[in-house]
Amino acid sequence: LHFALFDGTLLSLPAWLTDFAVMLAAGLLGFRLTRVTQMVTQYPWLYERAGPFGWRPRATTAPQR
Repeated sequence: LHFALFDGTLLSLPAWLTDFAVMLAAGLLGFRLTRVTQMVTQYPWLYERAGPFGWRPRATTAPQR
C-alpha cells in the first residue's frame, strides 16, 4: 500500500508494519459494523442497536395475567 500510493521502498519493515496496522484496523472496523447491522436486521425482535458498534437485547414487556 505504501509502495503503491506514496512511491515508498518496496521491502521496508516500518512501512509494512504501518500498512498492516492500518489495513487491520479498517478490516476489523468494517467487520464489526457489518455484524451489528446483520444482527439488528436479521433479529429485530431480539436485538436493537446500541450505538454504531454494538447491540443489546430488546426490552420486552411481560404478558399480563
